[in-house]
Amino acid sequence: IAAVGLRELMARSDGVAVLLAFFSRYKGLFGDRLFQGAKSQQVLVSLAHSNLFDEGALAQALLQGPLSAAWMDCLEPGALDPERPLHRVATLQVTPRVSGVTQGTRLRGAWAVAQRIDEFLVSHPKAAAVAAPEPSSTGSAQPDLEAPQPAPRPRRAAAALGSVKPLPPVAPAGPAGGTGSA
Repeated sequence: IAAVGLRELMARSDGVAVLLAFFSRYKGLFGDRLFQGAKSQQVLVSLAHSNLFDEGALAQALLQGPLSAAWMDCLEPGALDPERPLHRVATLQVTPRVSGVTQGTRLRGAWAVAQRIDEFLVSHPKAAAVAAPEPSSTGSAQPDLEAPQPAPRPRRAAAALGSVKPLPPVAPAGPAGGTGSA
């Protein structure tokens, strides 16, 4: 494996994965100059911000070559509207940030929130204090709207997830580049 410039990479590669962080100076970086020199039938996959791509140049490269297909994890809102160049380009597939919407990522996220709530309740016992509502000054069992309301009875946040089983903890990473074992 050897480092090459972006134009040479585009000219040699059957497939290109774009994982570049977006900065305004990179707007339209993937445009006519890069696509004109791309290898014929090249496949483009991007997890990067769509502003890295010149919409018109990308549409032309997909419709007339050299690109055979492009998969993008996200496009700017409206990029597929009828008046825009990428509208109805059949070889463009858009997966709107699917890596974050799987059942597994949602479950891990729910457990992370539950764990943080538990940590907060343990470290702030006054926030979890429970007091029964006092009768109001009118003798009603309903509390006055003006009176401070007691905190709800604390429950372990994880219990709120019901029968969902927690994921096993992730082992800490070893030294940089290592597996954690000698």
